[in-house]
Amino acid sequence: AGGKAGPRAPAPTAPGAAAWAAAVLGFGYYGLVVATFWNFISYLFLTGLVLVLPAVWAAHQLDRQRAAPSSSAAAGLRDRAVVASGVLLGVLTLVCFLNVPRMVETELARRGPHRNALMITPDHTLVQQLRAEFLHQHPPDAFFNQSFHAQMDLVDVFVRDTITWQSDYGHWHMIGTYLSPAEVITLRRGDCQGQAVVTASLLLALSNFYVSSHAINCGPLRPPPQLYQAWVVETPFHWWTHARSLASADYADHYLNAHGSAGQLGSVSPQPATLSFTSPPPGGFNETSSTAYVAPPWTALAVSWTGMHIFVRDVLASLTVTTLVLYGTVVGTVLLAFAAYVLQLYTAPSLVGLLPRAAAAGLLGNLAFFLLKFWILVFYPACVLHLLGALVPLLVLLLQPNTTATTNTTTT
Repeated sequence: AGGKAGPRAPAPTAPGAAAWAAAVLGFGYYGLVVATFWNFISYLFLTGLVLVLPAVWAAHQLDRQRAAPSSSAAAGLRDRAVVASGVLLGVLTLVCFLNVPRMVETELARRGPHRNALMITPDHTLVQQLRAEFLHQHPPDAFFNQSFHAQMDLVDVFVRDTITWQSDYGHWHMIGTYLSPAEVITLRRGDCQGQAVVTASLLLALSNFYVSSHAINCGPLRPPPQLYQAWVVETPFHWWTHARSLASADYADHYLNAHGSAGQLGSVSPQPATLSFTSPPPGGFNETSSTAYVAPPWTALAVSWTGMHIFVRDVLASLTVTTLVLYGTVVGTVLLAFAAYVLQLYTAPSLVGLLPRAAAAGLLGNLAFFLLKFWILVFYPACVLHLLGALVPLLVLLLQPNTTATTNTTTT
């Protein structure tokens, strides 16, 4: 007796209108963050596409296999994978940037071409008040007669003591937001970005005070148009302030907020300014139309994906066996839910195909996070690449057809 193939598995149900609407919203919010948060956050968020695109391609290949030898193309699994991708990216983005009104009303403007004028505001009333507070502690005659580096150290300590470090998520429910100097001074709290823009604004306000307090006609001793130049620099997981003295012949530089004030160890030391920073506009710091410098894309991408010193500084201490199992299980469950939706494994007849996938998701998800701790200890720049190299194949594996179930459909 010859073998005869059994009936072909039923075609997957096409996603409904509600599912497509959720996916569009998810892709839309994810795309808005990627397009807005240049540089570091945007490049880091591109890892989301690296995770889901191979899964969509794998589902497309399964559709092609299911359609053969018929000439009509099938797209059910691919469409479901696209929907699952949009929902997954949207949910993860929403968790990271829960404050949608602030995202729409504030972030878009502050990250636009005029962000220098919006984020470095030496003439703002609250910055002027902060300058008066600083000069009350450090009288002008004594302060301006000190060396440039001594002046910068005093400003650095003042900002660190005056502006208490607080994460953006703790107050604004966003993992990263552009705080204006006025917002930070009002709250007397802010993360390293908030401290950096306050520092730069205060330095320029002090420079303006110094220039205006001297006689205009001082002959050859007339002071420069500005005493300081200052801008804020973004690097992986940290912002700091770069100050430059315009009064010295060698244009001495000084890094402020270099270590932040987030805990005893602070933040990372200044890294090369290879991401984005608010650079001095050509017309001076009062120029209203200025654009921010942006590093070459491949340079910024490489720095974003490898600048993972935060794993060593802040994450390593919390990676106990319990937390590693928890993270691995949660991530494995999320990927399992993705595959279960695409393959429709949540109905009773399909549960037999869900069980082995659940075991694989739990085992390999945990293995990925235990190996993550190894990379943190050995070579932390590889952490993101390791997670992608582990989780992308895992998701594609979970989408593979159940060969056992396929074999049982044959008849003799």
